[in-house]
Amino acid sequence: MIDKVKKYVKEEHMIQEGDSIVIGVSGGADSICLLLFLCAVKPVFQLNLQVVHINHQLREAAKEEEDYVVSLCRQLMIPCSVKRIDVLSYAQREKMSCEEAARELRYKEFYQWINEKDFDKIAVAHHMNDQAETFLFRVARGTGYAGMQGMKPVQDQIIRPLLCLKKQEITSYLESRGIAWMEDESNQDNAFARNLIRNEVIPSLCKVNNMAVEHIYQATQDMRELEAFAGRILEEKYKQYVKENNTGRQLSINGFQEESEFVQKHVIKRMIEREAGKKKDIGKIHVDSVLTLLRKPTGKKVSLPYHLQGERLYDGIQISSDNLDLKDSEQNHLGELLINETIIQKPGKRDCIQIIDYDKIENEVQLRYRREGDFFVFNQEGHRKSLHRFFIDQKVPKDQRNQIPLVADGNHIIWIIGMRVSEYYKITKDTKRQVVFEYVSRRRNNGRDSDS
Repeated sequence: MIDKVKKYVKEEHMIQEGDSIVIGVSGGADSICLLLFLCAVKPVFQLNLQVVHINHQLREAAKEEEDYVVSLCRQLMIPCSVKRIDVLSYAQREKMSCEEAARELRYKEFYQWINEKDFDKIAVAHHMNDQAETFLFRVARGTGYAGMQGMKPVQDQIIRPLLCLKKQEITSYLESRGIAWMEDESNQDNAFARNLIRNEVIPSLCKVNNMAVEHIYQATQDMRELEAFAGRILEEKYKQYVKENNTGRQLSINGFQEESEFVQKHVIKRMIEREAGKKKDIGKIHVDSVLTLLRKPTGKKVSLPYHLQGERLYDGIQISSDNLDLKDSEQNHLGELLINETIIQKPGKRDCIQIIDYDKIENEVQLRYRREGDFFVFNQEGHRKSLHRFFIDQKVPKDQRNQIPLVADGNHIIWIIGMRVSEYYKITKDTKRQVVFEYVSRRRNNGRDSDS
């Protein structure tokens, strides 16, 4: 096992001589195996190792796991730092799932060692089964070829030395050495999508072909090669057609319309991502909406994440801020609208999320405040009510009416955020495509780093 991982690490150029590496060790089989591997190659690469154990304080066994990791590190003579974090309180405060909150806080702690204590890399224990799980999860959720490459062996300062190993290889190695590990009982809860894939889908696929995990892993490797090859070509196309200007990025359509749809979509995706400075929450629906502008007259616009808009110009398409006409105080207050074709399972009664019939949307979707002529459909018979009358009926104070965020399709209000949705856009038995709107208030964003 050690030789196999060492070969993989060298092939992927993960570790250089003299590296200082933070190791995330939970106490599970995977992270214990990672720790043992790095200890084994420590003298070869002259490594400086530091274990970081995060106690999420979510389970009764958390303290036992913490004690086990500390004890094992003491035996191996590797320094161990323990961080206890209140994940539940953080998740509730930030309106996140516990799983998402735990990951965010965990990596925040890891990166502190990089940023404040001059460590070079963070080693995490993802393995081949995790890669297969990630691939299936992304495909089921909706992803392009870039997402199908799964987790990269080296991603910025994160390294994944065990991606070449199956789960069974890891547990067999530990058993052969007589090394114990801790089992996280929450991994058996199939209410979580990833657990369902891990515990039900992958074992079922292995009944179809016992090499299923290896084959999915190989597919991710092939996608990495495809992404690297296509990425070089697409970057050349991007530079050929896209120029930055004072207000954003402009796409020249001269020759662009003769390009393949694949090239068109990926150039536009790069435009949006680079103008936003983020990749998260920018999906197929946004790229397609900009692509439709090629067939629209000058002046037509579409709304995009992060307060961006696409606008059809005489000789191209401009991606820029859609809030240039808002006062700074309004811009800071409005918040963000995240749009995703992914279906959220059991969203519950949450004021910040709505699932809408995608095909009912006629114009560009905008996040804004009220304007004269705004209306919504208030019953299944299609009867309209003005937004002005609705606020009066709901006894909304006059001084608050201009501060309520709205999701609008022209003057038709799709969603009066926190209050109600137009009946016209609601899901029915005839709905073919759905879209998820998630409103993120500016207050929630304050003090938080967005993923990029």
